[in-house]
Amino acid sequence: MKDRALRTSYIALNVFCYLMLIGVIIFVVLTADALGEIGRLSIWVITLLFLLFVSVLGSVQIVTWIKEGKL
Repeated sequence: MKDRALRTSYIALNVFCYLMLIGVIIFVVLTADALGEIGRLSIWVITLLFLLFVSVLGSVQIVTWIKEGKL
């Protein structure tokens, strides 16, 4: 039971990270002109790339742990 709860919590947090990435993508697309005018578009794009990296790395780590039997 302990492993199942741990696996569920890791997967739920990873799904939340992907949902946050989608939300930020929508925000940046909708406000790209305004962000470009004030010079903040590059910061938001870097944030998007960071969120993508964290999400993918989290997914890979979870899959690796499941295959190794740690989760």
